[in-house]
Amino acid sequence: MDGGAIIRQARERHGVSQRQLAVRAQTSQGYISQVERGDVSPSVEAVGRLLACLGERGRIESAPAPAL
Repeated sequence: MDGGAIIRQARERHGVSQRQLAVRAQTSQGYISQVERGDVSPSVEAVGRLLACLGERGRIESAPAPAL
């Protein structure tokens, strides 16, 4: 799942609008919208910061790639 989808799901789970999240994160509603639509690819740090503004935290996991 991409960062934008993670943010959108967390935001909706908490009943927070894009504008409310933008205020909490001290960014613009337009940026939140771009992230959620996949127009911009946020860094891992940015995703973590946005999740923290929603009272959540993320976790990165890795797994071996399937054999070709």
